[in-house]
Amino acid sequence: MPIYHCQEAQHNKFWSYEITSGGKTLSVSWGRIGGSSDSQTKSFYSATALQQFLNKKISEKTGKGYRSEEHTSELQSLRHL
Repeated sequence: MPIYHCQEAQHNKFWSYEITSGGKTLSVSWGRIGGSSDSQTKSFYSATALQQFLNKKISEKTGKGYRSEEHTSELQSLRHL
């Protein structure tokens, strides 16, 4: 399950997603790290429609300062050097 974090400007939030049901269902979770979270599940008529929606959401999130967990871990490692 890919996880994105936003820790800029006193934000400490996450956003994650999981694709299920043959690539036609998207479950999304979001919230503050260490706090409560919300989730939502959306069904799509095709895997292509789901992927288009997901690409748009990922673009929106990265535009707002969210970084993938892998990228966040790399940045944290560099800060400790």
